[in-house]
Amino acid sequence: MKRKLFLLVFSFLVVDPSVANAQAEVLIEPEKADYAVYSALIDNYFSGSRARHSKNLLIIENRTTDEGQYHLTCDTGMAGQCKKPFADRLREVLGDVDQSAVDNFVLRNRAGRSLTASFAIEEKYVLVSKEKLKEAFEPCSSEAWDCWKNFFKRYPKASRITRLSAVGFNSERTQALVYLATSCGGLCGGGMIAFLVKEQERWKVVEKKQLWIS
Repeated sequence: MKRKLFLLVFSFLVVDPSVANAQAEVLIEPEKADYAVYSALIDNYFSGSRARHSKNLLIIENRTTDEGQYHLTCDTGMAGQCKKPFADRLREVLGDVDQSAVDNFVLRNRAGRSLTASFAIEEKYVLVSKEKLKEAFEPCSSEAWDCWKNFFKRYPKASRITRLSAVGFNSERTQALVYLATSCGGLCGGGMIAFLVKEQERWKVVEKKQLWIS
């Protein structure tokens, strides 16, 4: 059991298909439109927790992840057995999304993107690299909570780590898809894919699909 909890601590930071398959990768910077989508989603996602948490510093990993595609298409309970292609699964869970948004999401997540402090959100936040996040957990024993105690000692005002995918847009740029995952302990975290639409020049979250939870 201890071994399992230990692995859960690092799975959020290490098991990233885009990192595992990349070698000399050049990161791409997101556009202004990407940050408008990110900001709308983050404000929507964390709005219900603001009143309950005194710790309100968001730790956002400064590089996008494509792990959402894995979680949507693979059954981790069956030795990682992958099922239908990501685009097919995404249309199943989000029926109203344009095909062009799905295609763009897949395309834009083939390369990592470097996030900057361009979010317009209510929460205070800091961007942290994967390497610095790993360092925050050290020294780490086989006890998951011991590792997280090190992290919270390094970032006492934080309650979790947040990861984001690249944003996929439809051809008209009126729909957007983005993956968001959080981790807050050995058995505390989850990831979901969000569908947003642009109404009167503002992005609105219309649907969120939970992909995994721990």
